[in-house]
Amino acid sequence: MRMKVPSPIAVLLLASVAAFGCYSKAQIDRLDQGAKYYEDRAAEIQKAVRETDNALPKETDDSSGACESPAAFSPAEILRNMPVNSDFRCVGISLVAGALLEGQMLADDACDEPAILGKQIYDGVLKKSTVRYHARLTCDDGAAPIQSREALEKLSTLVADLYKQRHMELIATDKGRQRLRAAMVQVVKSSAELDAVLDADPDKIDTFFCVGMRRFPDGTFKDTNHAILIGKNATGEKVVYDPNDPGAAIACRLQDIGDGLEVTWKCRYRDTGQVTTQRYQILQKETFFRLALVKE
Repeated sequence: MRMKVPSPIAVLLLASVAAFGCYSKAQIDRLDQGAKYYEDRAAEIQKAVRETDNALPKETDDSSGACESPAAFSPAEILRNMPVNSDFRCVGISLVAGALLEGQMLADDACDEPAILGKQIYDGVLKKSTVRYHARLTCDDGAAPIQSREALEKLSTLVADLYKQRHMELIATDKGRQRLRAAMVQVVKSSAELDAVLDADPDKIDTFFCVGMRRFPDGTFKDTNHAILIGKNATGEKVVYDPNDPGAAIACRLQDIGDGLEVTWKCRYRDTGQVTTQRYQILQKETFFRLALVKE
C-alpha cells in the first residue's frame, strides 16, 4: 500500500508524482541495492569522512550564549548543529547551511536581525550572490553564535517560510505549475557533472534539490521531494547531510541511470525512530530557482 503525501507543501510540484507514481520491480531492486551498498560501505566511508574537513567533532554543542568576538567557524560546526527537519523545512535548513558555508563573515561586533538575514539568504540563492553576515544573530534569549542550533533554527524557519510562500503562489496558477514542471526536469545528468559542481566549491559541499521516493521499514513508499547537502571528501567519496538526520555525514550511493544521476542513502527519519531508504534524482539547483522561483 502506497503512502499519500500529507500536504502540498511536501511536494514541489503536484504533477511531478507522475514520474515516480508507479514502482517497478527494477526500481525497488535498485532501492534495495542502494540500501545494501550503504550497509556494506558505511563503516569505510564514515572512517574516510572523519579524516577530512567534513568530519563532525564529537564535543558537545555550545548552542546558546553570546560570542565574545567574531571568529570563523568550521563547516563541521554548521553541519553538526543543523536542526531536525519539521514542518517541511528541509529547504530552509539546507539553504541556510549552504549560504553560511559559502558566505562572508563580517569582522565587526554587530548582530544580524533574523528576518533581514533570512531574506538575504533566500534572495542570495535566487541572485547567486554571496551572503555577508555577522558572527552573532539576535535571538529570543539574546545574541547567539550564528552557527548555533538556536540561530540555525531561527534562520531556517524564516527561509523555509519564504520558500513556502512562493511555492504556494506558483501552484495556485496554471502558469506557475508549468514553471515548476519545467524546472523539475532539469536534473544533474551524471556523476561527472556533480563532481564539477563540488570541485568548484571551496568546501566541496553544496545544497541540492531532489525528487524521488522514500521507503519505510514496513515496505511502504512515499513520493517525496527533498533538499539536502552533498559533500565530497579528500578521497573522492560523496556523503549526504540530510535535515531528517542531521549532525553526521551519511554514506550514499551514486548511480548514473542514463537520464540523470540517482543518489541513495539510508538514515533516520526525523524523530520518528524509523530508519528509511531514500532514492532521488538530483535537480540542478540554479536552474530550479531560475525557472521556478524567481518572480518575473
